Amino acid sequence: MGITSSWNNSINVCQWTGVTCSQRHPRVIQLYLRNQSVGGFLSPYVGNLSFLRFINLASNNLHGEIPNELGRLSRLKVLVLDFNSFSGTIPSNLSHCSNLINFSVRRNNLTGEIPAYIGYYWLKLENLNVAENQLTGQLPPSIGNISTLQQLGVGENKLYGIIPESLGQLRDLNFLSVAENNFSGMLPPIFNISSLEQISLLTNRFEGRLPLNIGFNLPKLKILIVGQNNLTGSIPQSFSNASNLVILNLSGNHFSGKVGIDFSSLPNITRLNLGQNNLGSGSIGDLDFIMMSI
Repeated sequence: MGITSSWNNSINVCQWTGVTCSQRHPRVIQLYLRNQSVGGFLSPYVGNLSFLRFINLASNNLHGEIPNELGRLSRLKVLVLDFNSFSGTIPSNLSHCSNLINFSVRRNNLTGEIPAYIGYYWLKLENLNVAENQLTGQLPPSIGNISTLQQLGVGENKLYGIIPESLGQLRDLNFLSVAENNFSGMLPPIFNISSLEQISLLTNRFEGRLPLNIGFNLPKLKILIVGQNNLTGSIPQSFSNASNLVILNLSGNHFSGKVGIDFSSLPNITRLNLGQNNLGSGSIGDLDFIMMSI
């Protein structure tokens, strides 16, 4: 799109399109080239921009590995590389970027494991999104150390194992997606985090029962997607108290019994999927919850 046509010696670098410098000193502090059809590799020399605080190269045609040299950027707060074709692993040198607030590499071709150092060095992190890659291994328990974390997205990878108990320590978490992996074991210990608004556990191998008081413990809940797992028990009636609920997907599990949710108290709900369960008893009143909602 000609975005770099201004990148030449005829004008000062601080006037180049997509480049922002600090007002006090003419040092580059931001690269913002989102959705500009930029291709090729990300140059390791970006690691020489020692005052850089913000990088957003999302929605381009970049490929190759994420340079280790980015680990030199000790002031870096935002690194967004979503919707590209980056490959290789998440560089170990990024552990030096201890001021990161936002790290997002969604929909690339990254491999390897989620580094455990994230939970030891990125203690200011608010958003961690590595969804839609080819990552393997388990979710590091150290992530539970990041008390500032608000959004955690690891969906659509090849992760496995149990969800660490430490995730229950993330008291500011409002978004969690571990969907479409191969996680197993009991439901993750997240249903007492009152700040949660969106939860997706879709298509894993989780077992156990939804807490009966889920509608009271998660007052801000808007989206709950737990379809295609191995959950059992009854559907909690306390969902009637989750007045902010918009999407509820409990399909493809082993829920049983009567649906006792009062949907008339859920004015915002737009999608409901209870299919492929063992609900009801074959009696005439099994679908009364529908009539009560009209």
